[in-house]
Amino acid sequence: MVFCCKLANRKKTIPTPTLPLKGRGPQFINTKLSDAGSRAAASCLRYASQLNNSPVRRLRQTFKITMSVRVVAPDPDWLISFAIESQRIRGAVGGNVVALHHIGSTAIAEIYAKPIVDMLLVVADFERLDGSTAALTEMGYKAMGEFGIPGRRYFRKDGSGGLRTHHLHSFVVGHSAVDRHLAFRDYMNANPSAAQVYCALKRNLAAQHPNSMDADMDGKDAFIKQHETIALAWRRSLTDAK
Repeated sequence: MVFCCKLANRKKTIPTPTLPLKGRGPQFINTKLSDAGSRAAASCLRYASQLNNSPVRRLRQTFKITMSVRVVAPDPDWLISFAIESQRIRGAVGGNVVALHHIGSTAIAEIYAKPIVDMLLVVADFERLDGSTAALTEMGYKAMGEFGIPGRRYFRKDGSGGLRTHHLHSFVVGHSAVDRHLAFRDYMNANPSAAQVYCALKRNLAAQHPNSMDADMDGKDAFIKQHETIALAWRRSLTDAK
């Protein structure tokens, strides 16, 4: 995936690897994507029209950042990229690491995604993480602070040619965002029909709004929030059954 970022009068190209593709072939991925995606996109876009500006959107507007986006077919190399990068991050952050997870669409089997590997870093202490910023910077990461999400440390990394390759979302152990991200990922992988509706929605939004990250995010918001609620309840049911 390629993001084009325009900052003021300068143009900068911004950049982005999940789970093995098991059990279902490419013919399944493309089955009825258009119909399912159109219905999901229409529903979510109606909801999106009622949304207030998000903190992240306000940041983009403040700095006059516009981004174009496209999604690409699932790539097994995303899993490899996470495995390699996670080891490097563990080395940089050291004993402060509680857990490091692969999240986001590249961590959901057989769905289209923006080719940026999202990682969830759970740490014991933010002050110690802030002390590791220099080591992460040496790895190519740019520290973005909370970047619109309270209680987060967000880092992003560009590869050669200025293309975004990785996002690192960091939270202290116990933050609610940790369970939310993991529940959504695990639920989607356990329910391929829901994952394929999400895939179709993403593809339709990218086709309809190739130059608007805001429209892309708004169009997915209702689906994600609904399924995060479902996923958290599903995860609790699994825990209670043990």
